[in-house]
Amino acid sequence: SNSGSVFSDSSGVFMSIDGGQTWQKRNHPDMNYWTKDLVIDPFDPLQNTWYACVWSGWGGPANDLGRVFRTTNRGETWQPITADNQFLRVSSVTVDPNDAETMYLTTETDGLWVTHHKSAAQPEWTLVTGYPFHHPERVFFNPYQPSEMWVVSFGNGMRVGDLQSPVIEPQPQKNATVRILENPISNSIIRLEVTLAEKAKVAFDLYDVQGRLVHQWDANTLPQGNSAFHLSLPTTTAGVYMLRMYSNDWQVTEQVVVQH
Repeated sequence: SNSGSVFSDSSGVFMSIDGGQTWQKRNHPDMNYWTKDLVIDPFDPLQNTWYACVWSGWGGPANDLGRVFRTTNRGETWQPITADNQFLRVSSVTVDPNDAETMYLTTETDGLWVTHHKSAAQPEWTLVTGYPFHHPERVFFNPYQPSEMWVVSFGNGMRVGDLQSPVIEPQPQKNATVRILENPISNSIIRLEVTLAEKAKVAFDLYDVQGRLVHQWDANTLPQGNSAFHLSLPTTTAGVYMLRMYSNDWQVTEQVVVQH
């Protein structure tokens, strides 16, 4: 909308059967606010199998809708193939041309993931630990060197890897998650829902979109499990920021929108 922070119910997947003169909406309801990509499965000769990659919005009904959806009938019906709240911002998926069951998934803050059982109702996803950056955007395979995989990112350039010597490890235990409530914020209070795998001393800091540190908060010891927490935000220019929560051996980030 004109305010810049309210998402309209106008996104999704659309299909034309008359060369673009008219369009039919082929949506799961969670695609209505922020559909990032549509990928047709290259191993389906009839092109009936599609994957839709969805991001979470912020503020209102667009919150917490991000995940990957699959259709096997060109969008007549859709099923999620990632768990609820597993990946709230999925940019794209890419099917490995060497293996019909292997597919890569890119996220905003959780890095690059892979499954080797993409036809499963709920595929198991493993973090590609050999890829070092949190925000990959798309994955491409070199058509002249099929084992060569290229990854483009938002903020870390382009990287290349060789699948003949992959660096893939089992998914690690997720130590912590943080969820920002009432986002955008307008009263100088950031209200959080924090979940920890074990009791930990955690600290927070805030960065602008250019990666500059805006504010740091003192560390606090939080208990295992879920807890409510809040941070007092000093006078800050309205805009989009990244909040980082971290401990000695892990960190997680979430986007914050500040209004005035």
